[in-house]
Amino acid sequence: EQRIRAIRKAWYHMFGNLLAVVLAVINFIFHMRDGAMAVLPTGLILSAVTVLLLLFTGWMGGELVFRGRVGVLEPDVTER
Repeated sequence: EQRIRAIRKAWYHMFGNLLAVVLAVINFIFHMRDGAMAVLPTGLILSAVTVLLLLFTGWMGGELVFRGRVGVLEPDVTER
């Protein structure tokens, strides 16, 4: 929908989530390659950045729903 594409927070939400998935895959590859040795510090840093990104994008998603009313079905006042 054009209205959603015009909202900057929607783009932050989308790109942040895509980046979080990419970082999680990279973290998975590091763990597959090096096992337990990948945890410190690379795995820990990638995990922390991923969590921070997900917190940010969750906040942006909340802003979209609760403030921007994206995806919210408003009640029809004529049905009363």
